[in-house]
Amino acid sequence: MKKIVNVIVILAIIFSSLFCTQVFANQQLSGLIVETSKDTVKSGENVTLTINFGAELASYAFHIAYDHDLLELVTVDGGQKNDDGEKVIISYTDDHGGEQTRTNLSATFKAKEVEEANSATFTITSNGLSGKEPETQTYDDISEQTKNITINPDYKPYDINLNYTGDISIKTEKDMKLVVSSAMGEHYEHTRITATVEKPEGATATLMATDLESVEHDIFTDGWKENELGDSLGGKNAKRELNVRGLFSHAGKYEITFNVLDMDTDDTVIATKKITLNVKDPNVTTKDDNKEKDKSKKPTTMPKTGNTAYVYLIPTIFILTAVYVVLKKKN
Repeated sequence: MKKIVNVIVILAIIFSSLFCTQVFANQQLSGLIVETSKDTVKSGENVTLTINFGAELASYAFHIAYDHDLLELVTVDGGQKNDDGEKVIISYTDDHGGEQTRTNLSATFKAKEVEEANSATFTITSNGLSGKEPETQTYDDISEQTKNITINPDYKPYDINLNYTGDISIKTEKDMKLVVSSAMGEHYEHTRITATVEKPEGATATLMATDLESVEHDIFTDGWKENELGDSLGGKNAKRELNVRGLFSHAGKYEITFNVLDMDTDDTVIATKKITLNVKDPNVTTKDDNKEKDKSKKPTTMPKTGNTAYVYLIPTIFILTAVYVVLKKKN
């Protein structure tokens, strides 16, 4: 009886080994790395997101969610793409029996126009991951991985102008407008303006502005800021205008260098520009003034041209002809 039981056990083991299916547990993509070509991009620039698998995959579907208000998909490398408006799905299957596996994929995006700095997040998930041998090399789905980038506006440099009309005369206050502007200016919370002047020998110059408390400041000596904390500046079509009054003692050339400074970074120069003013003495006529007067004078006599010669020639011919006719009749 004991022998019969042993035989039955052995046969059961043999049959179970013949008909039992081998089961393999899924693996994890422990070497998966998500990276971007840049951490910070400007509006209009491209950024490439790359997913390195850390293994050779013959089949996968990666889902990349991104902010369509900030980014525009340009192209993908590593599979078929399907952008459903919330995310792009990049899927791939090796149809050559494991001979064309992949170790990464990439997607390139273009940053859209923004008016201030924005953070954009890529959120990556995946499913259907398998290696060269799908029966033995399967991988767990990736629940979620994220990668952040910063999108900045395409900032334009600040320009400085000193606007006025007419001539600038000595010892006479001249109303002017100091303008700092940019089509897309970088944001600064606390700024101030300084100015230095190169002037003719012995001359004096002031450039006065009045603050909110009706206190006057000479920008050449005090600089300028709307209040103690400084002035904010930045954004699309950024512009800051300041009414000033210039007073200059001598005629000649005055070269004014304006600087816009960032008070939060120890007066880092944001913008600088040298502007030249030509100050005149209305009681003194210069060579340039004479040239302008000469240009404005109208000619009192007609210039002699080929047409002018005809004006005199034609009447002369008529007179000679008439004289000839009269003399012929007398004869």
